[in-house]
Amino acid sequence: MTTQQVQTLKARVSKLVEMVNRDRVNELTAAAIQGALAKIHADGLSLQTCQHYLRAVKQFTRWLTREGRIEDDVLSHLSGFNTATDWRRERRAMTGDELRQLVGCVKSSATWRGMGGADRGMLYRVACGTGYRAGELRSLSRRSFHLDSDPPTVTLDARHSKRRRADRQPIRSDLAEVLGAWLADKPGEGPVFAIPDKTAMMIRRDLRRARAAWVRTVSDRSERRVRLQRDFLAEVDADGRVLDFHSLRVTYITLVVKGGASVRVAQELARHSDPKLTMNVYSKLGVHDLTGALAGLPSVRPDRDDTVNALRATGTYATHPPQLSPQLGHETPRRRATACDENRSGSGNAGGRKSLSNAKLRESERQGAALRPAGVEPATPGLGNR
Repeated sequence: MTTQQVQTLKARVSKLVEMVNRDRVNELTAAAIQGALAKIHADGLSLQTCQHYLRAVKQFTRWLTREGRIEDDVLSHLSGFNTATDWRRERRAMTGDELRQLVGCVKSSATWRGMGGADRGMLYRVACGTGYRAGELRSLSRRSFHLDSDPPTVTLDARHSKRRRADRQPIRSDLAEVLGAWLADKPGEGPVFAIPDKTAMMIRRDLRRARAAWVRTVSDRSERRVRLQRDFLAEVDADGRVLDFHSLRVTYITLVVKGGASVRVAQELARHSDPKLTMNVYSKLGVHDLTGALAGLPSVRPDRDDTVNALRATGTYATHPPQLSPQLGHETPRRRATACDENRSGSGNAGGRKSLSNAKLRESERQGAALRPAGVEPATPGLGNR
């Protein structure tokens, strides 16, 4: 647990203990804690925040039990809240075009709270390329970047990782190339990013500037009005989802999932202990992302299905559409008969004599019938007279 996490945990437990007005730890009761959480929720905080407070105080009482400070953990039976019924803040993922517009606009912007525009642009790139959180990005130094390895990686020290272990995150080669040129001017010691405390304020300022520049790109006023109605780089979209600094991590995980990564791979890259957190909270898939999965469903066209079923019943169903299409359409037309080449060699006639044409054969038969007496059958060719 990092120092910041310890401070946050201490602040939450102290607030609850103060609200229940208990002087001794053995005086804590489940009813008193539930009443304090209900008051926090009534004051306007979300159930997700109440969940954080409940986890903090339960972690505290578990420690007290292990240390022998109290005999029984009176809060162990308390269950969490259904945060989905009171979701106050839902983040969204940025698109590739939004990220490019943001980085391109920020690179040439002025310094804000000690951090230049080029550094902010690189910060946003690294955040979307690694999924690292703001506190983790603050700890990165030049030694954290291994850009010549295969694949290039960015290593996070265990002291600064949320899960308290060294994280070696692979990155794309194009990001490694850009990072190599940018790191050339950075000092060998100390952090490479001078990130201010108010990261949400910083990125929202840059989002507003990038969105305004995107709207001004077109000169037509009607097109500008259309762009103003779109959610491109908007801090809050039409569905109430927000963009803040942590949305860069949401963007990273969402794009990994969209890229076809398995649940296990996505969980490892997100560095989550629970795959449900990766897939249910951080993966923001829209309706267009889900459409591609429908290609494997069967067709509902009756003409095609009836034909396919009939072919399957007779054992003549073709496995590939190109083989099936002639059967579903018109029958293949017969090839037209061509006359025999009268000059073709090897026809089987003795002595190389030419065979009679059909017209000559018919004429010969008519002449023979006229000369043959009634009741006499003609001789069968090749068998002779019996």
